[in-house]
Amino acid sequence: MKIKNIIFFTIIFSIMLLLIGLSNWRNQKRLINIDEIVFESGTPKFLSYELINNLLKVELDRISKNKESIDLNSLELFFETNPYIYNAELYYYPSGSLGISLKEQVPELKIFSDTIFYYNYDGVKIPVSNNYKPNLPHFLGSPNKNKVKELLFLVNNFKKDDFLKNQLKTIRYESNSYYIKLNSFDFEVEFGTVNNIEEKIKKLKVFSAFYQSIRTKSDYKKISLKYNKQVVAS
Repeated sequence: MKIKNIIFFTIIFSIMLLLIGLSNWRNQKRLINIDEIVFESGTPKFLSYELINNLLKVELDRISKNKESIDLNSLELFFETNPYIYNAELYYYPSGSLGISLKEQVPELKIFSDTIFYYNYDGVKIPVSNNYKPNLPHFLGSPNKNKVKELLFLVNNFKKDDFLKNQLKTIRYESNSYYIKLNSFDFEVEFGTVNNIEEKIKKLKVFSAFYQSIRTKSDYKKISLKYNKQVVAS
């Protein structure tokens, strides 16, 4: 009987050691090291390396920590729910550590209405951040969906022009017309609609170059580009 008890307790003790060893092995498998965080822009703007590390740790704590059970696609989708992340790609290194490549949202236009926020090129809203305050054209008002498309079309055409790409300061919409203020000139530009935008931008460039060339500056308050093949200054 005594021998049977010894055998029984020996078996129980062995099983406990096996379970402890298995638990330690599983815990080691759960450890996932972040080997590299890469921001496509080179350096983070809205985000930070510390924030990305913390987000990943919280999410891994929520789901299974067993490396084989982690779905990288799900993790990518998790990161892309962050309003400042446009795209996320995660991958494993041969060592088993994790790499993350992130593309942050790129704001194109700042909106001043009841709330302040940005739009990216696709018309997606981006909240303002204390970490990054880009110098962008401002729109004064609350544009509807169609106006957002027009505004981004307008901004993009200014950005494509070497002379005007840093000139767009503020935009407002009134009486079926866009009104623009430029960084280097005091007069307001009555742009009209975004129809014939290339012609209007060309006229604005010609007038601006002329205005810069004259010694005695005329006290223009407004110029209008609405009229065909002419610029009306007042």
